[in-house]
Amino acid sequence: MSKEKPTLKKVAIQKEGYLTIFYEFHQNHDLKEIIQEICLSWNITNPEQYALQYTDTQTYITQETRFDIQDGAILTLNLSPDKLVEKVMKSLNSPDAEERRSTLKTLAGSTDSQGHSEIAGQAEDPTFANVFIRRNGTDFLVKIVETETQDMEMLSYCLAAFQELMEHGLVPWDGLASNKFIKKVTGYVNRITGSDPRLTQRSLSLLENMVTNGTEMHSTISQEITIENLIQHLQSNNQNIQLAAISLCNSLFMKTHSESRMRATNDLLKARLLREVLMNRVLQSSDIKSEMAHQLYVYQALVLNLHSQRMVTTADPNDQQQKDSLAILYNAAFDSAGNNKTHTMGSKGHDYKRLGFENVANPLEEFNECPPGILPFDLMLYFAKKHQDVYIRVILETFGREEEYGCPFARCTKTLTKMLCELLEIGKTPSDTNENYYPMLFSTDSMLEETYSVCIQLVNKTWKEMRATSRDFSRVMSVVKEQIVRVLNEKPETIEIFKNKVFGLSYQQVLKLMQQEFQERNILDSQSRPVVELREKVLPDIKSLVRQQRLAQLVEGQLFHRVLSRGKQKEKFWYCRLSPNSRFLHYGDAEEQAAPPLEALPNKLPISEVTDIVFGKDSPIVKETKFRKGHLQLAFSLLHGQEEHLDFIAPNAQVCSVWSDGLRSLLNKEMTSEKAKEDFETLLNMEMKLLLLDVEDVPIPETPPTLPDEPSDLNFFYKND
Repeated sequence: MSKEKPTLKKVAIQKEGYLTIFYEFHQNHDLKEIIQEICLSWNITNPEQYALQYTDTQTYITQETRFDIQDGAILTLNLSPDKLVEKVMKSLNSPDAEERRSTLKTLAGSTDSQGHSEIAGQAEDPTFANVFIRRNGTDFLVKIVETETQDMEMLSYCLAAFQELMEHGLVPWDGLASNKFIKKVTGYVNRITGSDPRLTQRSLSLLENMVTNGTEMHSTISQEITIENLIQHLQSNNQNIQLAAISLCNSLFMKTHSESRMRATNDLLKARLLREVLMNRVLQSSDIKSEMAHQLYVYQALVLNLHSQRMVTTADPNDQQQKDSLAILYNAAFDSAGNNKTHTMGSKGHDYKRLGFENVANPLEEFNECPPGILPFDLMLYFAKKHQDVYIRVILETFGREEEYGCPFARCTKTLTKMLCELLEIGKTPSDTNENYYPMLFSTDSMLEETYSVCIQLVNKTWKEMRATSRDFSRVMSVVKEQIVRVLNEKPETIEIFKNKVFGLSYQQVLKLMQQEFQERNILDSQSRPVVELREKVLPDIKSLVRQQRLAQLVEGQLFHRVLSRGKQKEKFWYCRLSPNSRFLHYGDAEEQAAPPLEALPNKLPISEVTDIVFGKDSPIVKETKFRKGHLQLAFSLLHGQEEHLDFIAPNAQVCSVWSDGLRSLLNKEMTSEKAKEDFETLLNMEMKLLLLDVEDVPIPETPPTLPDEPSDLNFFYKND
């Protein structure tokens, strides 16, 4: 028979001016009856005007959420949402500026100098927000912004409250903000000196939300905002202002639709000052957080995607400009070779073949395959113009070899362009979670062009080292890809460093590395019976070792962000750690960077009561809250009892993997995270290498040797004379 879920919770209830009472909260009872009983104990009349809230988050408890109350919760009896909204709106209409400021502060919540939340605001609660918006409370906030001119602190709280209310998604953004409101907010962004940093950051953040979530406002905002001032904010020492500024830049760039606006945006994306500020003020920081890394990735993707149109555009053999560009390539190559004679059609065809074109009659027709379209032609032309001396040297080296050993410049460029577009994800919509940016791309005004200019030289160098012919084309390009990928993974800081590293990784070195890795994989992946049996014997010990490491980290404990309404991760924390005997999870509130001892954590969950662990969309917290981009995969919950759950939002993917693996192992489940698989593979390979060290270069048979037949009798012995 299933065990009934306990619905009686022991909580503390407080109210200003009254003694705190300890109350047995029956979750199955009607919430109105519970409030009436509490009011009766304090002799409070009109219980219908009151409601219960969580003390720390000021979140209202409703009929639907009363089952989330846990033992030991501290609740506050406060005005009901309707009465509280009525009181707030009355205060917002007050002629007393101090009263309005105080009300807005309570509505928005307070933050420290770094923008971290210290006290949750009323606007965070969805129940309050629903009533406030339904009574047109946002109109009051818009009016304050439109009319207030002096009180920067009041405006800061007002913008924060407005954004917090809108983020609930209860009403569309379009139509709520007038042009006057937008102009006032953009004015705070365009004001570089004499502005409150919090007001600047909140203005930037609000504008980014309006651009992202609205359908029409981005046009007005892009006309009012000054890109030079956004660049100024990127130079701020305040990381929150930097993040808000680059987020707004990226949102504006992504919302561009009309052709004229797109051309202007392309110029802004490639603006040297913007890139240099990102390079010198943001990338030089020793502490680039996850959200900033994502915005750098988005900016990089947007710049690279400026080439995406050329990837799907074919060449036009009748276009005079393209013919002139082809002539520049031809003349730079062959005039430099001392060939100043008049070229006939026949000799030109031979020359185009030496340049690597297959369609010698009309080389432009080779750029009709999409992708890469005409983009390789653009890159060839850039290389010939910008790095003319290097271009001439590469061509002359090819001409100096026998024709069979010549590196086909045009053919290599087409394949190399496809390769770079794949590696740099050109033409793809920027991911919502990717944080993979390459610092070297921010060191140049021409990200793709300069990367190509280095890589086409690498192709020529590798071709020469391999003494390749046309039959070796695919093999050469696969080696070049290996060279590029290995160096890109090192995240070089500049194009010059990238060039030095990739040129330093010769064909012989790559071949040696690839052969070594192949040999290791070959023996470790061998399906011969001895190796398979050895692997099966070693693997349980490896899994046990990883399990012990995971449990040790759980015993050490971890600081988690507290889960609040709509999944917002405010700077309030709780700490969780596993007891040394692996029987209980101890948890409780904690300060940032704190690691409280086991005895200081008041709550505990017996592992024996945990029934399952669920992740991402299957987690109950995801169904009850709204998550920021990239945080969904960091959520997981422990299910216990019948419908109870302990919810986690890991600070990063590493912590999520460690804790999910450790908790799964406690539940006698397999550790399935990618990090666990990586650790298994690494440790298993290391152990197998050590065990097989003595049989290096000794062929391992696929099957054990056959046993000889038994002798006819056993009446024999060895005589040692």
